[in-house]
Order: sequence, then structure tokens, then C-alpha cells
Amino acid sequence: MRRSGPRRGPAPDADDDLPRRDLSLGHTAIAGLAGPRVASVTALVDGRRRPLALSARRRAFLLVLRGVVPAGAAPLEVRYRDGAVRRFAGARLSAPS
Repeated sequence: MRRSGPRRGPAPDADDDLPRRDLSLGHTAIAGLAGPRVASVTALVDGRRRPLALSARRRAFLLVLRGVVPAGAAPLEVRYRDGAVRRFAGARLSAPS
């Protein structure tokens, strides 16, 4: 049941009237485009590997994490079609040329 009128308290989720459970102050987004030589992209978050889906058309990837994650705390592991693997971490994730 939806209520009308002003809301009080924490910001509600978009789909219900319950307050957000995490009460986080922000979110961290990790995003990019994978070139044709890239086979897969994996994020390493809190010691766990999280494979990122690549979009079919532009090969874009996106991962949104709760809270503010410092640069380098969630490195990306890029696996290339030729078998090579590179790890990128920090504020700038592009490979040196």
C-alpha cells in the first residue's frame, strides 16, 4: 500500500516504502569497454572473484558496489583470447601504451 504525503527517515527504495537496509553513504561504479582481444573481465572484491558480463554490442561492463571503495581495492583481471592475463588496479584502469 502506497502512502501519500512527505516521507521521513532514510531514503526509500524505488520499488517499496521500506527504508534502505544498507544506509550507505554512496556507491562505487566500475565500468569500461573491452576490446575485441578481451575474452573476459573479472573483478576481485573482498577476496572473491566476480565475473562481469560483457554487453553483446559494445562489450561494455559495469559493476556497482555498495559504499565507497578506495581505488585499487577492487582490481580487475582481464583475460585475453590468446591466454594472457593482466590485472589493473587504481584510479586509472587503462593499460599503458
